[in-house]
Amino acid sequence: MLASLLLAASAAAASTYSVDPARAEAGFALQATMHTVHGTTSKVAGRVTATGDPGGARELSGRIDGTLSGTISGQMTLRETTHPVAIAATLHESAAAIDVDGTFDVAWPEYGLPDPSFLFVHVAKIAHAYVKVRLLREETSAP
Repeated sequence: MLASLLLAASAAAASTYSVDPARAEAGFALQATMHTVHGTTSKVAGRVTATGDPGGARELSGRIDGTLSGTISGQMTLRETTHPVAIAATLHESAAAIDVDGTFDVAWPEYGLPDPSFLFVHVAKIAHAYVKVRLLREETSAP
C-alpha cells in the first residue's frame, strides 16, 4: 500500500527501513448515508529513507525519549495508481526499528476506485485512513 515514503528526520545520515509485515496494518473509515463503513488490511509494504536534511519533504520535531511527531510525505499506491500523500504521524524510534502511527485522508476517486454508492446510499468522496507499521532498519554493507 505504501510504496515509498521520504522522512525528513533528525538522523545524521540517510537510513533505509522496510515495513515489517508482521507489525503492519492500515485501515479506513468512510462516511455513508446512515452509517460509517470501516475496513482494514495487513497488506502494507514499502521502504522508507530517513534523511538528516532539514529542507526535506517535511520536518519532524518534538524528540522526547525517542518519539517524533510531524508529517511524513511520500507516495501511496492503490490498485496500481500512485499519488502523493502526507501522513500526520507519531514515530517512536529504537535501535533497530521505528514504530509509526499515522492518519491521513484519501480521495478515493483519484485512485480510480469504483463508487460504492447505491440508490439512496451515498458515500463521501474522502476516506479517513490510518496506518500502524514497524519499520525495520536495513543493514548497509560497506563499499
